Amino acid sequence: MAPVGLPPEVVYLTDKRVVALPFDPQLLDRFIEEYHISYILTSSEFFHRFPSPVADQFTSSLVTRFIFDHPARYRLVNSVREDYPAFYAPLEYYLFQIQGGATHGD
Repeated sequence: MAPVGLPPEVVYLTDKRVVALPFDPQLLDRFIEEYHISYILTSSEFFHRFPSPVADQFTSSLVTRFIFDHPARYRLVNSVREDYPAFYAPLEYYLFQIQGGATHGD
């Protein structure tokens, strides 16, 4: 599972089935159960807070912060820093493994 916009690259690089993160953290456990998700991939790009709650929700920022706020459910297993050429800011990518016990968006 990965934020909207990232799945095509992940599918290409891993040859795995990838599902986009839901916009609402309350849907996360339902997606995990329905699609048998084992891992979630996100990046530092999605830490940005928007002044509008709607923008914050529909850019995967809200659900990314939710994942980081629940380490008992989403265990960080790896992180990788990608340095890009010239005018692109470096990004940190984070891989989380799903642990037992649903959070139901709490």
